Amino acid sequence: METPEPVRSNPKNMKASLKYGIAGGIISGIIFYAEYFTGVSEKSSGMYSLGATAIILIVAVFLYLRKISSPQLNGFYTFGYGFKNGMAVVSACAATIAVFTFIFFKFINPEYIESFVLSGMEQMRNNGIGETEIQKAAENFRSIHSPFIETIKAMLRTILMGGVFSLVISLVVKRTE
Repeated sequence: METPEPVRSNPKNMKASLKYGIAGGIISGIIFYAEYFTGVSEKSSGMYSLGATAIILIVAVFLYLRKISSPQLNGFYTFGYGFKNGMAVVSACAATIAVFTFIFFKFINPEYIESFVLSGMEQMRNNGIGETEIQKAAENFRSIHSPFIETIKAMLRTILMGGVFSLVISLVVKRTE
């Protein structure tokens, strides 16, 4: 017996994927800010918020895929359908996290990157590296760690991590006859 194709994209699914993704991004952003404002990030280097984001992505994708199980197919859907819809949640979450990241590096803690530059310059001086080389290295570091670049990296990291989770969850949760 042939399994019918699941219901194609529908506006309700898109709205729900945005809701799950944006909610996940907001929760991740709040945890990221809480980690910074409580001083925990100085000791953890942001690992708690990264771990929390991973858990939030897993939960958001799983709950969303359970929500959209097609009633016409008695809850069954294909791997591709699950992966595509999981990635819709991940993309919305990544965009929301990108907004939080940009705000953090541009307005909340703009001296974050500069503090790394200064500590790196000090280490280079202690190792006997010349001032010209230190200045070049500092400029290179600043150019690859601007607020915009950090925002893009956070978004790509979330999409990559969420893509892996979406892939695995879609394989586990997919339901076929």
